[in-house]
Amino acid sequence: MCIAPEDIVGSISGVFKDWSTEYDFRKGRNVAVAQQLINPTPESVDRIFHVSEPWFQNGIKLRQLSTPEGNIYFVIDGSHRVAGCKLAKLNKIPAFVETIPEAKEISTNSYILKSQWEEKIKKGLIAGNIEIANNRKDGNSYVLNIQSQLLPWMYLSNSKVVELNRFYFEHFPLARNLNSLSNGEPISKEVLSDDSLFNNYLTDGRDKDSTG
Repeated sequence: MCIAPEDIVGSISGVFKDWSTEYDFRKGRNVAVAQQLINPTPESVDRIFHVSEPWFQNGIKLRQLSTPEGNIYFVIDGSHRVAGCKLAKLNKIPAFVETIPEAKEISTNSYILKSQWEEKIKKGLIAGNIEIANNRKDGNSYVLNIQSQLLPWMYLSNSKVVELNRFYFEHFPLARNLNSLSNGEPISKEVLSDDSLFNNYLTDGRDKDSTG
């Protein structure tokens, strides 16, 4: 599949913060890739994309997230090659794309995540319910049954939700306003994209009040 570089918005690697990030032991890799693409040969292009291999075995691998405004992609493997493609201003990048099915049921043993789910259901970020299953060996297991979500990643931890929200609003600056699934009230982009504002919104300011 060929993907527009501007639709590749980030990397699943925690080390890779932006498209100028480089590992110390591979300094200059982004520029080297770009130079090979600006003055390409069949051999250099295949060394970057590995299109001749079955299933892009060593090629660029992406994970697709579907949103109300369109698809965005995160790099599983090949962050520096994607950075070089962006630098060279390619129109399309050949890659193997992993599509994530829409989440309908998520389980956890974490009471913290379960509490975050409850807050998100209350605020209308998630429409669904939580079931509790007693597991004598591992303690309680919590199952979130999802009917719908404000955005497809609301079931993740609060910090991860905010991170993905930022990617979403940066990539789709004209994205439609988002309204609570429970009461229809608008939720500002600022609230959804800031860790402190987001947590304060979910807890109705309880965390702030408790600290004095």
